[in-house]
Amino acid sequence: MPRVVFDLNDPPAWMGEELRSALPGVALGARRMRFSVPERRVLKKRPFIRPSVWAERHRVLTMGRYAGLPWRNERTPYLAGIMDAAAAPSVQEVVVCKAPQIGVSEAAHNFVGWAVDRAPGPVLYVYPDIKTGRENAQDRIEPMITSSPRLQSYLTGVDDDVTKYRIKLAHMPIYIGWAGSAASLGNKPIRHLILDELDKYVETANRREADPISLAEKRTITYQWMRKVWKISTPTIETGFIWTALNRAQVVFDYHPVCPYCGHAARMDFDRIKWPRVHAGELIDSSDAPDKAKHPDEQDIIADRLAWYECPGCRKSWDDYARDRAVAAGDWIERREGENARPLATVLAQDRPMSVGFHLPSWISPFRSLSEAAGAFVRYLRTKEIEALKNFQNQEAAAPWIPYAADRAEDAILALCDDRPRGLVPGPGLIAGLTAAVDTQDHGFYFEIRAWEYGQDPRSFGVIEGYLQSFGDLVKVIREDVYFDGEGNEYRVIGALIDSMGHRTVDVYTFCGRHPNFFIPIKGEARMNSTLKWSDALLTYPHQNRPVPGSPRLMRVNVNFYKDRLSGKLEINSADPGAWVLHADYSAEWARQMCVEVIDEKTGLWINPKNAPNHAWDVSVYQLAAYDALRWRLPVKPKGAEPEREEKTGRKSPRGGRKPRRW
Repeated sequence: MPRVVFDLNDPPAWMGEELRSALPGVALGARRMRFSVPERRVLKKRPFIRPSVWAERHRVLTMGRYAGLPWRNERTPYLAGIMDAAAAPSVQEVVVCKAPQIGVSEAAHNFVGWAVDRAPGPVLYVYPDIKTGRENAQDRIEPMITSSPRLQSYLTGVDDDVTKYRIKLAHMPIYIGWAGSAASLGNKPIRHLILDELDKYVETANRREADPISLAEKRTITYQWMRKVWKISTPTIETGFIWTALNRAQVVFDYHPVCPYCGHAARMDFDRIKWPRVHAGELIDSSDAPDKAKHPDEQDIIADRLAWYECPGCRKSWDDYARDRAVAAGDWIERREGENARPLATVLAQDRPMSVGFHLPSWISPFRSLSEAAGAFVRYLRTKEIEALKNFQNQEAAAPWIPYAADRAEDAILALCDDRPRGLVPGPGLIAGLTAAVDTQDHGFYFEIRAWEYGQDPRSFGVIEGYLQSFGDLVKVIREDVYFDGEGNEYRVIGALIDSMGHRTVDVYTFCGRHPNFFIPIKGEARMNSTLKWSDALLTYPHQNRPVPGSPRLMRVNVNFYKDRLSGKLEINSADPGAWVLHADYSAEWARQMCVEVIDEKTGLWINPKNAPNHAWDVSVYQLAAYDALRWRLPVKPKGAEPEREEKTGRKSPRGGRKPRRW
């Protein structure tokens, strides 16, 4: 470092009289002084370095397929622009609405590492729950610091300075908070705020506090224009936190890959992802497919990488490798109508926005195949399940699920009837077994028995339904009676789910205890992390600690999930796989009850707005749960019988052999 020379007869402004008088020989004129190494380090103005450049120099990945390797922007080119935008002087908020597992959380860690080294200030990570926060602190944040020589130099060496929920560096702290704890979000000034998976946050930390996002953002007030707030999440519904934040951003950017064949740059839209169709047992180009051509099985699309992307410029096809080349040459472009959309760097320089948003669907990520997105959508096309469409929207398109009223006409329900009389099982050789479902009322029971085809995605056929008055009637009709197909083959019910909530819980528990493993008590819940869950605890009577004789086990059922699935099945033609078929004698009242529930647009949950009778709907929902719970009891197709169903591609799976051409 060059020496600093000055004339004491004409001292700089920062040197006062007291300092001048303390120096010996001031009258002799010029003197030289040398700053110490620590002083020079403090006084030296380091040149600005972008977070994306800093990450390549100082970040070592500690998890995933690249663990132990240095960060390389070329692996995920779309993340560099997001990191660098966060460091722009004008930007205070970065909103990233994205598909899962495409690297955005690691980009946020990179930014925090850059901030520790270049823009120090208190950091607060906020996660949906305490478990997720603790895991990220121990598995990602602390290893990020200890694996980087540059970041490691800021550790104090004091054991107590690194805990589960706080890392105290020599010049700044890093805190870990979670949405359900107002205490973890308060009482500290924050410069860098990372809000991860917003749409999994609880709506309020407690009854007396605002939502956790508002609580956390208030911690950044003292830093004003110096603060940096990251909002990251996969979307859920239109009114969710992340989609609301994205729509409020001053400017939103989409990634525009550049075609490796013609150089055309454009946003990748899903409607340009193509896959072949199946016609006469052969895969053919979708553009040449006749109306009766079918979609391949979604598992074949994914396993055989059948999907491709069609460039809007030259119409050439991109496979996954060409897609990766296109993304590597791409850039973030503002979302604007017309041809005057500007790249990210230009917008930051000209408009100096405070809030920027980025939208990241799965199909631009090198970690995801184009065929995975196509397969997810084909699953919906094949099953018509609302849950499959919701999964595609949230997990692939990074778009919110917009609930719809799902109004159904009674005539559409009755159109699912075949020509069988009530009580006749389809067949012969078609049905694997029968299940039953019961909706408990104060003075009786609504029930239905359904027959299920062999196979992985079977059609189901209503056999008998109605209303019974006593538990004895349930035993006779469901457990004791035998049902027949047109050739006299016998079928018995393999098990039944019965609603145990309401005013008759004790009676239902006792009844199920007398018929263990056949009549299974259930509790419907609108929100669950799984579709079905057996209770681990011994079933006891309500408000008592007395076990139920016979030790029946309670099954919890995610009714909202199965209502979504049932709504989708009612859209399937009765001749197609997965259809919900009725016999010829179902009543108009049964069809009417299948149409009374709709989806609440605010919550995404099914509701009965007019409080109309919905027993047929509930019984049908329980039937889908019964099949999932009892399918292990169903026999496999007898050997020598006709194949249960030809593969939808009309060909043998090529796995293990030569990969076929698209058509």
